Amino acid sequence: MNINSIILKMQEKFHVTRSELSAVSIILIGLLVGAGIKLTSSGLDNESNAHKQIFSKLDKLAEEQKTTYIGTDTKGNRFHDLAKADTVINKETYYPSSPEAVEISGKININTASRVELMKLPGIGEKTADKIIAYRKINLFDKIEDIMNIKGIAQKKFEKLKDRITVD
Repeated sequence: MNINSIILKMQEKFHVTRSELSAVSIILIGLLVGAGIKLTSSGLDNESNAHKQIFSKLDKLAEEQKTTYIGTDTKGNRFHDLAKADTVINKETYYPSSPEAVEISGKININTASRVELMKLPGIGEKTADKIIAYRKINLFDKIEDIMNIKGIAQKKFEKLKDRITVD
C-alpha cells in the first residue's frame, strides 16, 4: 500500500477533499509533537520556578508600595499631598460616619490640613475637603472667612466651622 491509496481511502471514509485532509493532518501532527515535547521536557519545573520567582518579587514590590498610600514612603518620609489613610489602614478610624462623630482637639489649619483632617470638621465631606485643597493650591486662605469662597460653604456652615479653623 502506498501513501496515495491511504489518502484516497481516508478521503472516501471521511468525505473530505485532499486539502482538508492535509490541513487536519498538519494540525494533528503539530498537536502530537507538542504533547510529546511537553511530556519529555524536564524544563517544565524550571519554567514553573521562574514564574514563582517573578510572582514572589511582584508581591514584595506591591507590599512595599502599599505603604505609600498611608502618606509615607517606604523610609517613613511623609507625603503631604497624600491623606493619612487609605486602603492599608482601617478607614473607620479616620473617616467620620457623620460630621459630629469626631471631636477635634484644637483648631485645624485650613492651609495645611490633610483631606482626612478637613473631613473631621462639621459638614465637610470628601468632596468639600477636595475643593478646599484644590482652592488652596491656587491661593492660600488669608482669613478664615475665605473658606466661604468654596462652593458648598455658605454663612450657615461657616458659623459652625469658624471656632474650629485657623489660617495660622
